[in-house]
Amino acid sequence: MRKLACFVAAFAFVASAFADSITLKIEGMSCPVGCVSKVESTLAAIKGVDAKTTKVEMGKAVVAFDAAKTSKAEITKAVEKAGYTVAK
Repeated sequence: MRKLACFVAAFAFVASAFADSITLKIEGMSCPVGCVSKVESTLAAIKGVDAKTTKVEMGKAVVAFDAAKTSKAEITKAVEKAGYTVAK
Protein backbone atom coordinates (compact mmCIF):
# COMPACT_ATOMS: atom_id res chain seq x y z
CA MET A 1 0.00 0.00 0.00
CA ARG A 2 2.86 2.35 0.80
CA LYS A 3 4.39 1.79 -2.66
CA LEU A 4 1.08 2.69 -4.25
CA ALA A 5 0.87 5.91 -2.22
CA CYS A 6 4.41 6.86 -3.28
CA PHE A 7 3.59 6.15 -6.92
CA VAL A 8 0.43 8.26 -6.78
CA ALA A 9 2.31 11.14 -5.14
CA ALA A 10 5.10 10.97 -7.74
CA PHE A 11 2.59 10.85 -10.60
CA ALA A 12 0.72 13.86 -9.20
CA PHE A 13 3.99 15.80 -9.01
CA VAL A 14 4.89 15.03 -12.63
CA ALA A 15 1.39 15.82 -13.85
CA SER A 16 1.33 19.14 -12.03
CA ALA A 17 4.75 20.12 -13.38
CA PHE A 18 3.30 20.05 -16.89
CA ALA A 19 -0.21 21.26 -16.12
CA ASP A 20 -0.30 23.81 -18.94
CA SER A 21 -0.84 22.91 -22.56
CA ILE A 22 -1.40 24.69 -25.82
CA THR A 23 -2.78 23.51 -29.13
CA LEU A 24 -1.05 25.09 -32.11
CA LYS A 25 -2.36 25.11 -35.66
CA ILE A 26 0.82 24.89 -37.71
CA GLU A 27 0.86 25.94 -41.34
CA GLY A 28 3.57 25.06 -43.82
CA MET A 29 3.96 21.42 -42.89
CA SER A 30 4.22 19.77 -46.30
CA CYS A 31 5.30 16.23 -45.43
CA PRO A 32 3.94 13.89 -42.76
CA VAL A 33 7.31 12.49 -41.69
CA GLY A 34 10.02 15.12 -42.04
CA CYS A 35 7.94 18.11 -40.96
CA VAL A 36 6.43 16.31 -37.98
CA SER A 37 9.88 15.15 -36.92
CA LYS A 38 11.31 18.66 -37.25
CA VAL A 39 8.51 20.20 -35.17
CA GLU A 40 8.84 17.43 -32.55
CA SER A 41 12.58 18.00 -32.20
CA THR A 42 12.10 21.78 -32.10
CA LEU A 43 9.57 21.46 -29.28
CA ALA A 44 11.64 18.89 -27.37
CA ALA A 45 14.58 21.32 -27.36
CA ILE A 46 12.59 23.95 -25.44
CA LYS A 47 13.32 23.89 -21.72
CA GLY A 48 10.05 23.22 -19.93
CA VAL A 49 8.30 21.33 -22.74
CA ASP A 50 7.34 17.75 -21.89
CA ALA A 51 8.36 15.90 -25.04
CA LYS A 52 6.87 12.64 -23.73
CA THR A 53 3.31 13.93 -23.74
CA THR A 54 3.54 16.48 -26.56
CA LYS A 55 1.74 15.23 -29.68
CA VAL A 56 2.54 16.48 -33.18
CA GLU A 57 0.69 15.59 -36.36
CA MET A 58 0.27 17.24 -39.74
CA GLY A 59 -0.85 20.81 -39.15
CA LYS A 60 -1.28 20.52 -35.39
CA ALA A 61 0.67 20.21 -32.16
CA VAL A 62 -0.61 19.75 -28.62
CA VAL A 63 2.23 20.87 -26.36
CA ALA A 64 2.44 20.14 -22.62
CA PHE A 65 4.74 22.53 -20.79
CA ASP A 66 5.78 23.97 -17.46
CA ALA A 67 4.74 27.64 -17.43
CA ALA A 68 7.47 28.41 -14.89
CA LYS A 69 10.10 27.47 -17.49
CA THR A 70 8.61 28.56 -20.83
CA SER A 71 5.60 30.32 -22.29
CA LYS A 72 3.15 29.97 -25.14
CA ALA A 73 4.90 32.88 -26.87
CA GLU A 74 8.32 31.19 -26.62
CA ILE A 75 6.90 27.93 -27.97
CA THR A 76 5.26 29.74 -30.89
CA LYS A 77 8.48 31.66 -31.61
CA ALA A 78 10.52 28.43 -31.72
CA VAL A 79 8.11 26.77 -34.17
CA GLU A 80 8.17 29.86 -36.38
CA LYS A 81 11.98 30.00 -36.22
CA ALA A 82 11.99 26.38 -37.47
CA GLY A 83 10.25 27.61 -40.63
CA TYR A 84 6.56 27.15 -39.94
CA THR A 85 3.67 29.54 -39.35
CA VAL A 86 1.54 29.29 -36.23
CA ALA A 87 -2.01 30.44 -36.91
CA LYS A 88 -3.24 33.02 -34.44
